[in-house]
Amino acid sequence: MGQTTTAPDEEAMVETIDQDTQPANQKPQTLVEIIESALLDEDGETSQEEADEAAQNIAGNEELKELMDLTRDKRKLEAELNSKKKRIAILEPRVAEWMALNEYKALKVNDTTAILHRELFASLIRDEDGTHTSAHKALQESGLGYLVKEDVATQSLKAYVKNADKTGDPIPEGALPFIKISEVFQVRVRT
Repeated sequence: MGQTTTAPDEEAMVETIDQDTQPANQKPQTLVEIIESALLDEDGETSQEEADEAAQNIAGNEELKELMDLTRDKRKLEAELNSKKKRIAILEPRVAEWMALNEYKALKVNDTTAILHRELFASLIRDEDGTHTSAHKALQESGLGYLVKEDVATQSLKAYVKNADKTGDPIPEGALPFIKISEVFQVRVRT
């Protein structure tokens, strides 16, 4: 009759018609012919009810085929998208570094613009025991005690560092050894 296959990620079994196993003198049957032949009664006739049911089955099978086609297309597009995302992840830091070294803030090619975006990050450096005790003490002694809660409010610390960078104000020397400051350049593309 047919062969049964299982998709690797699906539990449902799918039965297909194997055209290679049909007799040589018989042409492959269409979906309509298969359904019609299954519905013929002893007299070779089908009732209106059976004909209506066959029409619904055909429509359902057409929708099934469309669903399968769309799912297959979606998987191909998702694989292509994932491949492009991986390539972008490789290229973006390289392009960002090149743009930063050459002091480009934005570049336009055709109708697409690449914009260099600078993001600053700040976090406290931990003591050898994994705590921030020394950093907390240094922040408090440097006049930045308002940043220290039970732990440092990292977003407030980040905002403080960003503001200091923007205004050119120095970060207090006593706190500086306990604050890790890093910057990341990203390219943002607009079309």
